Amino acid sequence: MSVTTYSDEALTRNLETKQTKMRFRAEDVANLKTWMTPPKLPAVFTDVWYRTEEAQVMAAYKEKGTLVVSTDKLRFTHSKGTVEIPVSAITNVIPQKKLPVDFTNTRVAVEHRAAGKDGIAAFKYAPLSGKRSDDEIYSAISWARDKK
Repeated sequence: MSVTTYSDEALTRNLETKQTKMRFRAEDVANLKTWMTPPKLPAVFTDVWYRTEEAQVMAAYKEKGTLVVSTDKLRFTHSKGTVEIPVSAITNVIPQKKLPVDFTNTRVAVEHRAAGKDGIAAFKYAPLSGKRSDDEIYSAISWARDKK
């Protein structure tokens, strides 16, 4: 995550007088609040894209559906079925990862280990869903994983 500070006379003045005040963009402050505030679990996210790293097709997503993040598992439900990942199997959560074959979209990548195999499940709000950022998805999955 990147955070932008304003580089203007006020910042220069604060640095010269050894003050610790800084001004941030409102969007960055909102993102930081999202990451710092514990989400209420279970958290439900609709209009979410799902794909795995193994997908061979040059497509932004494999399935579109609803992601539910609870304290014990991630459950993604789509028109063809359900994908479940136990929270105990999650080894890492990456907030903005690009996957092979799709170089355009970043998504929340969930690295997990199940049945002795490593895998990646990637989630992203569908672009026309009205959501601007995947930070809420990242935050919910991270909080669930850290509580295990």
